Amino acid sequence: MQGTTYYYWVRAATDVNGSNLSAFSSSNSGFAAIPTATTPTNVAASDGTFTDKVQVTWSGTVGNYFRVYRNTTNSSGTATALGTWQTATSYDDLTAVVDVTYYYWVRAATNASGSNISAFSASDAGFKQVCTPAEVNLTTPITGTVVYEATSSINASSSIEPGANATFQSGETINLTNGFHAKPGSLLNCIIVPNIQICGPVNTMEARTADLSITPPSALKCYPNPFSLNSTIEIELAESQNIIIELYDLTGRRVKVIAANNFEAGTQKIIINGSGLTPGAYWIIFKGKNWQRLEKLIRE
Repeated sequence: MQGTTYYYWVRAATDVNGSNLSAFSSSNSGFAAIPTATTPTNVAASDGTFTDKVQVTWSGTVGNYFRVYRNTTNSSGTATALGTWQTATSYDDLTAVVDVTYYYWVRAATNASGSNISAFSASDAGFKQVCTPAEVNLTTPITGTVVYEATSSINASSSIEPGANATFQSGETINLTNGFHAKPGSLLNCIIVPNIQICGPVNTMEARTADLSITPPSALKCYPNPFSLNSTIEIELAESQNIIIELYDLTGRRVKVIAANNFEAGTQKIIINGSGLTPGAYWIIFKGKNWQRLEKLIRE
C-alpha cells in the first residue's frame, strides 16, 4: 500500500519445494512512494477575448488531474471550485458574468477523485467581453448616473432630469432629436470613439442603467503626458471596485488592455510601458461598473 512501510526478510532452500530451508536473513524496510501532484504554472485567463466565456489555460505535469477555482477578489481562501477534475490543461468558464472581473487558480491531484491535492497556483484575472449594441434609442426620462454605448448611433428624444449625469458614447453619431431636453442641474457628456468594438449580432436596444452604489473616481490623471518611455495613471478611489482600463488608437482599434482588476480604495497607480507603442495619440478608456472616463495620451 502506498505510504506504508514494510519490513522484508529472505530465506534460502535447496529446491523449488523449499527443502533444507535456511534461517531468516537480516531485515530491511521499504515502501511504495505516494504519487505527487505538482502545482500548475503559467495560469492565464482571457481578458475580453470571448463573448460567451472566460478561457483559462495553464501548464501542468502529465498524468496529473486539474481543477479550476474562481473568486471575485484575489483570495484563494474563499475561491469556489469549478467543474470537475480533468486531465486537459484548459477550461472554459461559461458561467462568467459580463462586467465582472474574476480571479482564477488551478490545483492538481493524482486522480479524478482529487487525491494528494497540490497547493493553489498563482492567480490570473480575466473577464468576458462586453457586448455593445449597434444602435441605442432613448425615449424615456434619464435619471441618476448612466452610461449609454453604441457602435453606430445613439438617438435621444428623452429628457435628462435635474441631478442626472449621463454619458453618451457612440462609434459614429449622437443624435439629439425633437423632444430632447437637458434640464437645469443635469450633466451630459457626448463622446465619439470610431470603430468601438461590437460582439454578437447587430441589434437595436436601450442600454442599461448603471448601478449607483459604486462611487466614480474623485480624481484621475496620466503623467507625464506626452511621454517617451513610461506614463503613470493615478486614480483616487473612495471604495474598492472593478475597473477595466483599455488603450485605443485614433482609429478606434483597441491596442491593449492595460488593467482589468479589482482596485482597492485610495490612491492607485498603474504604469503604462510605451516601449511597444508607435509614437502618436491614443485614447485611454476607463470603465467602472457605473461610470466611464476618457483620457487622451500622447506617445512621443
